[in-house]
Amino acid sequence: MDRTKTIGGSDVAAILGLSPWRTPLDVWREKALGELDDRTSDAMGAGLRFESPILEHFLDQQIETTQKQAAIVHKAPVVVGHRHASPDALLEQQGWHSLVEVKTTSSGDGWGRDGSAEIPAHYLPQVQHYLDVLELEDAYVPVLLWPADMRKVVGLSPAETIGALGIRTYRVPFQAALAKQIREVVAEFWEKHVVAMKPPEPRDLADAKRCAWSVAGKTVDADDELVKLLEAREHYRVVIDDTEKLVEEAELKIRAKLGDAEQALGAGGKAIVSAKVVNRAAYTAQVKATSYRGLTVPKNWRNYL
Repeated sequence: MDRTKTIGGSDVAAILGLSPWRTPLDVWREKALGELDDRTSDAMGAGLRFESPILEHFLDQQIETTQKQAAIVHKAPVVVGHRHASPDALLEQQGWHSLVEVKTTSSGDGWGRDGSAEIPAHYLPQVQHYLDVLELEDAYVPVLLWPADMRKVVGLSPAETIGALGIRTYRVPFQAALAKQIREVVAEFWEKHVVAMKPPEPRDLADAKRCAWSVAGKTVDADDELVKLLEAREHYRVVIDDTEKLVEEAELKIRAKLGDAEQALGAGGKAIVSAKVVNRAAYTAQVKATSYRGLTVPKNWRNYL
């Protein structure tokens, strides 16, 4: 399925401004321009590697808890108009189907007690979107929470890791009112931005820079507001340059005060500034061995005076 043609579950949180990873403009680039977001992370890779063993563990847990036969069913993506749902799996038990969405996380923020319906705000729209599109009544969200000390699981296989850590399982009911709100926001985004080829406002400068799109030959008039913004930009660039020069001058004088000493100590005997030699070995033919004297100042250096 070409996910650039419709809105999926992971897009919804971004459209609502709830995603920690993507913005409405990222979604627009994907849907309007066909630019797939290829940003990846170790966490995303771990999520994919652990999805199947987490599903197996969840199924075993479900059968043991309910004492009823159950099965994991993998469903093909479903497209309804400009929306699609591509669930991790469905749980089939006595003719009843429930959505199953697997998560792995290093943070317990936003997660309620095990067995509750409390999941982070950026995951709830995805679950409700899928339940709405698939016309299901509830969802299970099995979660693997990584330990603070990862040495506990070093060398373990995914199945062994899950066995050692266990999983939490959340059960989220379909919320018709919330699903309706999400459906309306998604429809407005689709018509106002994707169909009309009008990008939403960027969240910040980095967001704006990722949007490599313009209308060839289109011009706008240079009005008073634009002129003022250009003047402000020019002014702040000068201020930044002047400030950087002052910082460099101050650091040069600090180094002169230190001379060949590695540290300057406060009254308590703790370093308020260090200037130690750092040696870096060569690790490729292009990157040679280097040595330099770095300046380090603790954030709370005043407490050491």
